[in-house]
Amino acid sequence: GCTVDYVAGRNRYMGYLISLGIYSFKRVKVGLDCANGASWNIAKSVFDALGADTYVINNKPNGTNINNNAGSTHIEGLQKFVVEKGLDVGFAYDGDAIILQQSVFGQKGMEPGKEWTNMNFRKEKACDGK
Repeated sequence: GCTVDYVAGRNRYMGYLISLGIYSFKRVKVGLDCANGASWNIAKSVFDALGADTYVINNKPNGTNINNNAGSTHIEGLQKFVVEKGLDVGFAYDGDAIILQQSVFGQKGMEPGKEWTNMNFRKEKACDGK
């Protein structure tokens, strides 16, 4: 077999995802865990286009490492990454990029498991004056 990178299709899909963005990520430091899967080569570009300062882990698939101690099925790696880098928010994909799990642990040391909506997150950033 062989792998074909269908660039036009990928770019069209990325444009579609960007068009769905209803919140700005300007001045937001975002951590992404791509689970060494399908999101590895588009997730960062999408978040960058939405204004985020994006940091990525587990974005080097080799054909056998998909979801291997990574992504939404192993959120602890992203939690540690977000805290160590002082990021504002982290998003973890599963291997086929169907599930996107949000976790907020950033600079303020918010406890694991605390759920925030995007709107609450944006309000908090606005109140910080940053």
